[in-house]
Amino acid sequence: MITIPIFLKEYDNQMDKESQSRFKDVYSEIEKCYKSKAKGCMYTAISKLSPDNYQEVCEHFKITQDSTIKDDLQFFKKYFIDDNDNDWSNNMDRLLEDRVLKDRVLELFCKEVLDKPLPEEDPLTQCLRVTPEPWLKLYFIIFVSIIVIGCYALLKSVIVQQTETKLDASPKPSQAQLKDSILCLVVPSDKLSGLNQGNLIPSNRVKELISFASYFLCDGSVEAIEQKVNLKLSPDSINYSSDEDAYIQLTIYGGENIIGKKTKFELRKNLPDGDAKIDQIGRILKKYGLENFICA
Repeated sequence: MITIPIFLKEYDNQMDKESQSRFKDVYSEIEKCYKSKAKGCMYTAISKLSPDNYQEVCEHFKITQDSTIKDDLQFFKKYFIDDNDNDWSNNMDRLLEDRVLKDRVLELFCKEVLDKPLPEEDPLTQCLRVTPEPWLKLYFIIFVSIIVIGCYALLKSVIVQQTETKLDASPKPSQAQLKDSILCLVVPSDKLSGLNQGNLIPSNRVKELISFASYFLCDGSVEAIEQKVNLKLSPDSINYSSDEDAYIQLTIYGGENIIGKKTKFELRKNLPDGDAKIDQIGRILKKYGLENFICA
């Protein structure tokens, strides 16, 4: 391996020790990869330069552990080069091997890293005219890998934004509408003050009635309730100032989740927000017909 040229040594001296050590580690890993199989060099470089997200970067640009250098550089063709006439594909092998690429890499390195023009008759340039060196190709791989990582950082915000836009635009699956339920309560008469058949009452008032209920029953339809409830009621004789038992039957809109609950806690917890409708209300004339109710 030839001596690193003077301008590379100058740049190397300007790097802090930590950066130098990291660069040498990256270079060493790529060199091992290049010498063993000459595949996966850029994948290795990106994994060392950006260990936290190298898999995302490589997947986006289709850079794999089995890619040749030519394969790795195809992202240039996709994102930056108009290759309708296949010039990029036809000339890639030649450019990777002859001094045209080497001269161009040196020119880019001087311009972008050192901010200096390529010296005329540089000793390395003269050497490269007759002596191809693999180390230059490894420098080129590191240089391009840095570009790839930077490009992905810029593209990622665009990718995330496009994904969020698609998710926002996609139709949301409609939730299945819950069925109504019928709730029957036996409560003290004074808790029904101001309530009449056909009224709508809010869910917080229903929860209060549940709390004071001595018996309750909840099913999925009026027909099911009629088969279970056998009470004699007097709708017009409720004494709202007494604590004698009275009956109230409510339609709970969307109350499917309270059907069959066995405790008042479960009823209150699963009671949906919104108004309920009073189907029946009345004083209980005789205390029988509560066999199917749950005693609270």
